[in-house]
Amino acid sequence: MLGYFAFPPSPAKLPPSSTTRIPLTPTLNASAYPTSPPEPSTSSPEDNSDVSDQIRKEQAWAERCRRDAQLHEARLARERAEAWQGELEWVRSGGVVRDARGRRDMARTELLRAEIRLQDEEKRILDKWNGYETRWRMLVLSTADSEKSVGWEDIPWPVDPQPASVGEITPEAVETFIFAPLRVRGSTSSRKEKLRSSILKWHPDKVAVILSRVVGNQQAAVREGVNTVFRILKELQDVDKSSNL
Repeated sequence: MLGYFAFPPSPAKLPPSSTTRIPLTPTLNASAYPTSPPEPSTSSPEDNSDVSDQIRKEQAWAERCRRDAQLHEARLARERAEAWQGELEWVRSGGVVRDARGRRDMARTELLRAEIRLQDEEKRILDKWNGYETRWRMLVLSTADSEKSVGWEDIPWPVDPQPASVGEITPEAVETFIFAPLRVRGSTSSRKEKLRSSILKWHPDKVAVILSRVVGNQQAAVREGVNTVFRILKELQDVDKSSNL
């Protein structure tokens, strides 16, 4: 009887599916999860200085652009004003402006004529008011000369034209004259300020020295005129105060 030895199969010949085991815990990639802090920046002070210089240059350039834009706009505004003034002078002399194609521009010409009328009216108002203020200053300064008499015609009454009698000093005339400068473009005064300064000017106590120099046969009329102006101004002030309540 023949016999044989039984040997276990070689590991190399075992089926791979019967011996392979999958680990339960996944293996971590050490390079993906560093355990040490990042290294500090290697930029040098020279690099930081370069960045600061660049920022300053950009800011300086922006400021220059802003100034150039302002100067450009100012130059354009000046040129527009000069062109407008030239057109006004041309139309004032009787001319007619023309458009870019050389055609008579009647619409713009009428606009310029209206502006000329407005400018003339504003000049007339300011001339009247400045003359009124100048006459008041001269009258007050002349009070030092006690020997110089004052008549009705020497008083700068706040109406236009100058009144020949008290009856021509009406509320409407005083209001129109006192507030006329407020219609001028660019006026910085207010109705309240005009009233206040006028009331101070025409207060009987303020003009007492002037009244004392009025010639005898006109004293009654001048005094009545002063009181009339003061009363009208106070009434205008009272109306304004009541309307603001």
